[in-house]
Amino acid sequence: YAFGIEGLDWDHTKPGTIRGDVADYLHKYIKDDNLLDQTLKDRFASKDLVFQFGDQDTKDCRKGECADDCAAMLEGNTRLQRGLNYMSYLKWTLPGYTPEYSVFHGGHRPELFFAGEYFNLKAFNAGGWDECLWDSLECLSLLVKALSGGVLLLSLSSGACVYMCMKAHRDKHCIKLHHERAADVEAARKLLKVRK
Repeated sequence: YAFGIEGLDWDHTKPGTIRGDVADYLHKYIKDDNLLDQTLKDRFASKDLVFQFGDQDTKDCRKGECADDCAAMLEGNTRLQRGLNYMSYLKWTLPGYTPEYSVFHGGHRPELFFAGEYFNLKAFNAGGWDECLWDSLECLSLLVKALSGGVLLLSLSSGACVYMCMKAHRDKHCIKLHHERAADVEAARKLLKVRK
């Protein structure tokens, strides 16, 4: 997908491509390609738009964290830098426009964005919440507790099962021994009677 509005005019779009679908959508409302650039800028500047950035969106895109082609790297080395640079560009290209933004705790994870205080205040007039990610070391204590509880439960269950099996075996063995000893005692009594 191209950056900017390149290739969105009537003559350069292929049907069924992302660029073609975007061009079709735009041309429903903007009939003249010569007005495309200015109309998009004017309409964009009139929108109530808030940019949200993660305070941990600082991972280097050259290490596979985000797009690292030439055009993308001109925007910045990290997602946070790209977002801040884009807002500066908007202020420069749209005189009088002041972008609004907020920073949430976390990185490029939608669940952290949706749990953020600012988003919830603006969208629902409610507070955010702490989100514990399944793969986060911050949640390790919860994960360790769950695993420890599972191991303990399994150990207790196994121990109880072994105890019951051994007790049943011992009881069966004792009954057999009792009968064998009773027979031995009876045989010994008979022997003693014979000797008297």
